[in-house]
Amino acid sequence: MDAATACARRAGFRMTRYLVDTDVLIWVLRGKPEAIAWVEAAAMSGELWCSALTVSEILRMVREDELPKTEALLDSLQIAPGTAEDARHAAHLLRHRGPGFVDCHIAATALRLHGQF
Repeated sequence: MDAATACARRAGFRMTRYLVDTDVLIWVLRGKPEAIAWVEAAAMSGELWCSALTVSEILRMVREDELPKTEALLDSLQIAPGTAEDARHAAHLLRHRGPGFVDCHIAATALRLHGQF
């Protein structure tokens, strides 16, 4: 947490938090202007987060020449860890034809943290 965020929290302010999806981060890495503009705007108005599973998914998908830039981008984000509660909720989503394993886990994490995001 940076000093400005810590100061804002002590003062009782709550910053907007954005849980950024894998696709958006890949688009940023590959220079898609719309994604870059959205991420920059979101970073100016709040905190950027991603799921721990998003980290794995990105590192699996990224091209070798993108690794240094990717690590720098991931280091700039807050990481939302998954929990056993998330795993149970993701399994429920999957049983009811959710979009896929990783997406269901990310959705479950976002739902758990809804009050914080």
